[in-house]
Amino acid sequence: MALEAVQPGKPQHDEFKKFMLQRGISMETAKAFYVGVLRNCVAFPKVSQPGTFGPEEVREKLQAALPQGDPRLLDGQYVVQRIKLRGLKEKKFTQSVPGVDLSGLFGWHLVKPSDTEIVITEGEMDALAVYEATKRAVVSLPGGAPAGLTGELVDKIKARFKTVYLWLDNDEVGLAAREKLAQHFGMDTVRFIGQIGQGNKDANDVLMNGGDVEACIRNAKPAFEEPFDSVQDMKELIRNYMLHPEPLGESFDGFPSLTSLVGGFRPGELTILTGPTGSGKTTLLSQLSLHLAQKGVKTLWGSFEIKREALLSNMLRQYAGSLPEKGRAILRPETSFLSDEEVLGRLDQFATLPLYALKFFGATDVVDVLDSVAYSVTEAGMQHVIIDNLQFMVSGGGGLANAPMTSWDRFESMDSAIGHFRQIATQKRCHVTVVIHPRKEKEGDMLSLQSFSGTGKATQEADNVWILQKDKEGMKSLDVKKNRFLGTLGSFPLEFAFPSRSFVDLGDNAVKARSADLDKARSFYADENLEF
Repeated sequence: MALEAVQPGKPQHDEFKKFMLQRGISMETAKAFYVGVLRNCVAFPKVSQPGTFGPEEVREKLQAALPQGDPRLLDGQYVVQRIKLRGLKEKKFTQSVPGVDLSGLFGWHLVKPSDTEIVITEGEMDALAVYEATKRAVVSLPGGAPAGLTGELVDKIKARFKTVYLWLDNDEVGLAAREKLAQHFGMDTVRFIGQIGQGNKDANDVLMNGGDVEACIRNAKPAFEEPFDSVQDMKELIRNYMLHPEPLGESFDGFPSLTSLVGGFRPGELTILTGPTGSGKTTLLSQLSLHLAQKGVKTLWGSFEIKREALLSNMLRQYAGSLPEKGRAILRPETSFLSDEEVLGRLDQFATLPLYALKFFGATDVVDVLDSVAYSVTEAGMQHVIIDNLQFMVSGGGGLANAPMTSWDRFESMDSAIGHFRQIATQKRCHVTVVIHPRKEKEGDMLSLQSFSGTGKATQEADNVWILQKDKEGMKSLDVKKNRFLGTLGSFPLEFAFPSRSFVDLGDNAVKARSADLDKARSFYADENLEF
């Protein structure tokens, strides 16, 4: 099997050149790696060096069978063991050179005897990207997986190189593979390349997006580090924390009492909310998320109990009940009664807000929901995810629970989902808010931390625990039962204003702020000669 030369006169050449240049790879680099076109596919040769890999008798037979000038010989000494074919438009298949049963590495022929460090990537395009940017010694995993590295290859690499940089895809498969390879090569030898910039999955992404490939390699971390630091090592961290404490989050406009209690809205946190049936949990969260969306917080709703068109219609009415004040909205819900026509008149403006809704409704496969949320945060950049509510979401089973579900199955499924949401919030720096129905309580009794359904994992994992209380007289208040950021706890009264389907904060801080806001609104309307 000969590797066809890529020549300007060939019909595949322009398409091949476009394929490479779109991925940031020059023709010089492609030529250095002997990457060409074969059977209308991009061909990546996997090579070995006689005398380096394989049993002695096999190497001798191979050398004897391949005279100088054989197309499987590169630079007169490296043997093409395998050729991987990838379609110019989509991935196709891998095909081996007939009669050869030795392992080969893409890029091995460019490794110099003086090299003491080597980068190992998951794919051929990543190896090309590393070489394009750094000219470092780099090879790709045979077959893109650790299983492709035979024990002999591992031993040869361990004996030859002082440092092995592993640059595998930044996904679940890649992370698992690098741990396995680190055990093969030795923890003292391996360094992990992981800090490659948001939105980048691999080395080729870094190159295409204008990132610094060399810096990614230099910032690689040892495969093993001591799991602790001394206070002496942490002095600068302590000093910076004392002098520059973590800032407060975005304020909850319309709810100054809540902002005062919890310090605002912050990424990376998990908030859980409960309250009696019909107390207004969804209404409260839609109002809070609306205020945040008006500040540019990209918000994803997962509404499993209320159809999303009903949810968003209610949010539109809340939005339409705002008073304009020099480009910003001052909410005056108790007097904001608008007709349906007036509300719909704000729909186009409402649609410009960064609000999104999952397509799921009712009992849903839990795994599908978790995968969709993870995708939305990672790929679409969602900053706030709201799940309303957990019981409805997990009642569909699907991988985390069996159907039909027992009470214990449901609790296990809820705990597993909470664990996943905690992980998404922490690792992806996204704020996740989850509504959980309470256990059955006597009507009018005040709820507590023990009122949340489930095993207690949700309240343990959460950074913020809120309870929308409703007493025997029907008076409502928001009770902050856990606040990991500031530690302050407390509650403040709420009043529901039906015309705008919104809550009014009646706390002391809110009354003062609200009075000032109304004064601003009156002044604005007077300036515009409008009736207030």
